[in-house]
Amino acid sequence: MNELVPRDWSEWWHLAGWTMLHYLWLGSLVVPAAGLCRLVLRRAPANVRYLAALVCFALLAVLPVGIAAWVAAKPQAAIVAFELMETALAGSAKMTQASPAPDTLPTVPIHEAQPSPPPAALPLPSRPPLAVFALDAIVRYLPWLWLFGTPLTFALLTTGILGAKRLRRASRVIDDGPIAETYRRLTQALRIGRRVTVAVCERIA
Repeated sequence: MNELVPRDWSEWWHLAGWTMLHYLWLGSLVVPAAGLCRLVLRRAPANVRYLAALVCFALLAVLPVGIAAWVAAKPQAAIVAFELMETALAGSAKMTQASPAPDTLPTVPIHEAQPSPPPAALPLPSRPPLAVFALDAIVRYLPWLWLFGTPLTFALLTTGILGAKRLRRASRVIDDGPIAETYRRLTQALRIGRRVTVAVCERIA
């Protein structure tokens, strides 16, 4: 279980960035699939279409959780490559420090000297593709987009709701005339049980 939990805030930040990146392309696949499902079910009953829409929204809501669990369980290639590179360089530095200095080497006669075998080279990890580093650089800024975009979205939504309520108070309800008769007939034809009203406002052109 501990392998699924990042160790510090930088890993949480990295996890959020990769989750957003994967959610963007997976969500772009879910939305056309939902549109295709709507076309296929356009002649189906209303409850079936409603259920299909709920399934699509639920899938979009559950996707980030599954993506985050998958990203946390599977480290990115760039991080693994960097760790392997640092391990290899650290091992090479230790071997260099452990080798004796030239002045302290024992003197051996020329006829008794034996050629020493070449030192075994440490295997260096293969360098990840450039695209991995580019994506890793992009995901570092994606959480900032979420942190600033979410409050801005809620602020715009709040102003829209408040503006709609303000326009509703400034509107005048039409209770009689041909417009009122028309929407009463539409209400009966559509079998709408709730009361429907039409209002006009001079602030809306």
